[in-house]
Amino acid sequence: ECLPEIVAAVSLDMGMGITLVGMGLHPITGGSPDEAHEYRVTLVWQCREQLEADYRFGLTLDEGRARWGPFYFARGAYPTNVWKPNRLYRDDVVIAIRADDPADLRVLRPILLK
Repeated sequence: ECLPEIVAAVSLDMGMGITLVGMGLHPITGGSPDEAHEYRVTLVWQCREQLEADYRFGLTLDEGRARWGPFYFARGAYPTNVWKPNRLYRDDVVIAIRADDPADLRVLRPILLK
């Protein structure tokens, strides 16, 4: 399977047999400079082995200063305990950041949650 063109290839071991293999961050147009800015975060996951539990994920910024989630993988359509090893699974989530927040989105990181 190939990664979608809108994500950059990464390799981040999330633990529990899940690896983040692609990630993209895209601004959503619209809104004034005084409003919160929205971004679509595209994440592509792969499991290396059969998973025993159904996990969730979150996103964190600046070592937990800002957090989003928990999110169900694949919007709950494919619980992680039914994932097939080596297949790719995609998530698209929208996050909002205040216009006056000096956040550096290059340090946005996913976290694994139970």
